[in-house]
Amino acid sequence: MITIGLVTTGAAGLLLLVGAVWWGMPLWVAIVGFLVLMSAQGLVAANAGALASNEVPQHPGTGSAVLGFLQWCMAGVIAPLAGLGGDRTAVPMAVIILLLTAASLTAIALTRTSRWLVAAA
Repeated sequence: MITIGLVTTGAAGLLLLVGAVWWGMPLWVAIVGFLVLMSAQGLVAANAGALASNEVPQHPGTGSAVLGFLQWCMAGVIAPLAGLGGDRTAVPMAVIILLLTAASLTAIALTRTSRWLVAAA
């Protein structure tokens, strides 16, 4: 489910980037792009939180606190970066969506590979 959500997030980011670069971000592109983006995040956030809490069953509150802390730290760092283009373009936001989606998909691929190697040993 997380992979499906991330691929859908990437598609929404790509739509937003194309809309911002080539079409000047018409309203319909923004609405469709954000609808798809936020729907996909429903698949990612809930499942990622559940999987993270599952990794530390003896300390579920601590796992949830660390997850929340990291989310707020990332938001504090990334929000100003998205505003670098000013209020006239959505290109920085769309690029950030695509970069973070690629990083998340890479992390999933690496953890699946490492778990497969551990299971095979």
